[in-house]
Amino acid sequence: MSRSQPSRPRSLRTLLTATASVLLVSVLATGCASTGQTESAFDEQRDDEIRISVDNRNFADATVWAIIESGTRRRLGTVRGKNESVFTLPFDFPSNLRLEFDLVAGSRCTTRQIPVDPGDLLQLQIAPVLQDTPACR
Repeated sequence: MSRSQPSRPRSLRTLLTATASVLLVSVLATGCASTGQTESAFDEQRDDEIRISVDNRNFADATVWAIIESGTRRRLGTVRGKNESVFTLPFDFPSNLRLEFDLVAGSRCTTRQIPVDPGDLLQLQIAPVLQDTPACR
């Protein structure tokens, strides 16, 4: 003698399936929507700016600063740990630039001076161990 499990009424099962489907579609639509602009290093670049691509291979988030020859610091943004970000910087300064990376709850790295021209693309990588980053001095 087999015991059968009591089943839910068909209309309740249909309602639950429809509700789950609507929730799934809503979650997927929300996940695919983007309110911020994402940049790629290969997007069209203007001649009056510099694009800086940062590949953060460290686990910690890093705040990226541009330091121009006069010593003025400009915050470019944050690169999350194990992610890449591309920043743009208006070219309204003399031709040399240094970059600084501040790891959250960690150490700091400043690059040597880098000669730049309008329209340049700088590609930098933060090593898993910050002191192993070749650009750091």
